[in-house]
Parts: sequence; structure tokens; C-alpha cells
Amino acid sequence: MGTNDFIKTRGIVLSEEKYKESSKIISLFTEKNGRINLFASGVLRPKSGLMLVSEKFVESDFLLTRNKNNFYIKSAEVINSNMEIANNLKKYFIADMICELLLKTMPENLVDEKIYNLTSQVFNYLKSDKLNPQILKIGYMIKLISFLGFRPQLQQCTECSSKDYSNMYFSHRDGGIICGNCLDISGEYVKLSKVEIEIILKILYSKFSDYEQLDLPEKFVNRIDNLIYDYMLYSIDLKELDSQNKYKKLMEI
Repeated sequence: MGTNDFIKTRGIVLSEEKYKESSKIISLFTEKNGRINLFASGVLRPKSGLMLVSEKFVESDFLLTRNKNNFYIKSAEVINSNMEIANNLKKYFIADMICELLLKTMPENLVDEKIYNLTSQVFNYLKSDKLNPQILKIGYMIKLISFLGFRPQLQQCTECSSKDYSNMYFSHRDGGIICGNCLDISGEYVKLSKVEIEIILKILYSKFSDYEQLDLPEKFVNRIDNLIYDYMLYSIDLKELDSQNKYKKLMEI
């Protein structure tokens, strides 16, 4: 692409950092250009008209210019402000975790429209009071790692293909469930009931819009949340997410 070409793309603000008095440096996850760093000059000026498009979680249509490796905002129009997310602490920390995940897993300029659409959709459904935000969190994590190539095997034992759900364990190392007959003494496993396996499968293969029909006991949701989160970290080789620690502290209150 040549110098000063215009770029039209839709994007979600993952992070924002104030620069001098009236500008920001933004990390933007875009539909057509992947994750990019954007210099938003003068957006904090009252008359700029671009203050909202530079806020975290906001999704907008952008017209950008590019000079060498630097992107700049020419104009932008808000598509989804997602302000409802920022007004609810639980939803805020879930959205914050999603942003942190994308910042740590998506290389700059790598285009992945499936992951962009997944992110746009989950933000949209997080605004709803009809869906359990924690189930949306689980759904996003397991769908994201599936798109990244780490979809867990949940329909049969990863070793012998047994489908005896009464005797199954989850193994990060093996990438899914493993039956009691195939356990390795040196491995680490989490016992799963048939009901828990079926719940995870429903969350994985259902649309976000169908989660409204999932009326699940809190003990199952918390246990599955922890399991999928730990598997996600193992799969993408991350130690911890700061946003998850904040989320856990909030849940303990």
C-alpha cells in the first residue's frame, strides 16, 4: 500500500493511552486490517467529534490514512458504543478480558474476520440482560481457542475413542477428554460428569443468541468457566490475565 492511501474498515478499540494533552494512541482490532496501532490526533478536544470513537470497547466504521507504518483517523462513525458494558462491573471485566486476550494473541496486521465477528457479536450480546454474561465469557473463550486451532475433543476419549461419559476426565495436555482407562499416572486431570461435558458441547456449538435457553446451576457455570479458562491459557501459552484476576476478585465480593 502506498503512502497516504485511504483505508475503510470497521474496528473495536482494545486499549487507549493518552498522548500529550489532546491525543491518544489506540490499539484497534479491525475487520479488514487485523490489529493495528492508531494515532488519534486531537481526539480529546471538545470540538474534534472523535472522542467517543477512541473509547475502549467502542466499535466504529473508520476512514484511516497510512503513512509508512503509522495509521491515523481521517473520519469515523460509531456503530456500537457498547456503553452498557462499561456501566456493569461484571460485564466490564469480561469485555476487558476479551480485549486483553486479543492484544496478547493476535499479531499485528493479521486479518481474521471470524475472530473479529465473534468479538463484535459477544460485545453486542454482553449488553443484553437476557443472557448470563459468564456463559458468554465461556462461549467466547472456547470459540476463540477453536478458531486458533485448539478446539478441545469433547465427544470421545482422545486416546481410545471411548464414549463412556460416566468415566471421563479433562486433560489440557491431551486437548480434551480422556477416559479412566487411559489415564497416565504423570498427567493432570479434571473429572467431568456427563452433564458437564454436554454443557460444554452446547456452549461450544450453539450461537450466542441460543445461550438464553441455557438455564444452568451456578456451580456448573463456575466450574466450567475455570476449566475452559485454564485450558485456554495452556493452549495459547499464557500464564495469567490481569483482567481475569480483577474479575475473580469481583466475583468474591
